[in-house]
Amino acid sequence: MKYWFWSLNKIIFSIVLFLQFISIVIILKLSYTIGQRFSTENDLIYFAKHLFICIIGWILLYYTSRQNSNRLIVMFEYMFYIVLFVTFGTAIFGTKINGVRRWISLKVFSLQSSEFLKLFLPFILSKYLSENKHKLVVFHVGISCAACLLQPDLGMTILISITAASQILFHNQKIKQYILFAISILSVGILTLIVSAKYAHNRFRIFFGKETGFQINQSLKALSSSYFIGENINVYIPDSHCDFIFSAICNGLGSIFGYIIILCPIILSVIMIQFLFFITYNTETNKYYNKINFEPLYDYRITLIVISLLFQFSFQSYFHILSNLALVPTKGVTLPLVSYGGSSILANMILFGYLLSLTKRELHIKQL
Repeated sequence: MKYWFWSLNKIIFSIVLFLQFISIVIILKLSYTIGQRFSTENDLIYFAKHLFICIIGWILLYYTSRQNSNRLIVMFEYMFYIVLFVTFGTAIFGTKINGVRRWISLKVFSLQSSEFLKLFLPFILSKYLSENKHKLVVFHVGISCAACLLQPDLGMTILISITAASQILFHNQKIKQYILFAISILSVGILTLIVSAKYAHNRFRIFFGKETGFQINQSLKALSSSYFIGENINVYIPDSHCDFIFSAICNGLGSIFGYIIILCPIILSVIMIQFLFFITYNTETNKYYNKINFEPLYDYRITLIVISLLFQFSFQSYFHILSNLALVPTKGVTLPLVSYGGSSILANMILFGYLLSLTKRELHIKQL
């Protein structure tokens, strides 16, 4: 265990530890509110579920970070197709909540397979991009979006589309015709969903000022009344445990924690881009990193995957924060590693497990 810990990138590990600590503290603080909303006799039952999911997440992070990063890429490629099949099945046979089918009901929590679809997609796209099989790239992006639209899940469709677009644009600008085709098909699907789905239509009307949203008003009230550190007047925020947890953190713990959360994606991006720079241009540094075959094609795949995962984590984090500030429409996008919800936490712990596996240093192990 100590060999594992000392081989890890401490900054990346600290980001995970901080976000998970904030998550546990704020969910404990909000447990009474959550219990009142779902009319449960024991207010701590949801905190206990959240804590259980966090423990499972740390086990997944530990397991993933110990694996060979090249082996993980191959395993995640197979996992993508399994999750894609499950996501289509969820749209048909999944548990229906508020008119949508996004979850598979388990005893402890509900599993949202699209969270893992979003995670594994960059691994399969990197394979076809590195082989210049552009039509297969567009096919996989399109079928992933279709699986989410069937549920329907507009927020996840946007996240998958943006994540894929970042990887595609980084790879090559010569496939614009395929990108335009994919965007056109996706736009038709999104517009159809906005018009047909009442929940999405209402949220867009609120954002563009056609209606007044109670959630947004309470979120802004909580943010505006936050102290720099410490709890201010407790402001009731609907869905404060998931969609508006950033506002709840600023109001309940202090805005300083909100500022640190904003900095986390930036710090992570700097660390990972520095890592990519060193393994690409500094052969002397390469020998300190294990688990990687430094072959040009495979090395390029790693670059594509890391860029996409960084964009995925950063975009989702800032979209959540901006929606709490009423600067973008609220689409039920969670704050990674912080919001209440089993699937989101587990998927992001696997994501960070892969990054820790990738940046693990062999030098530390030899010196112990």
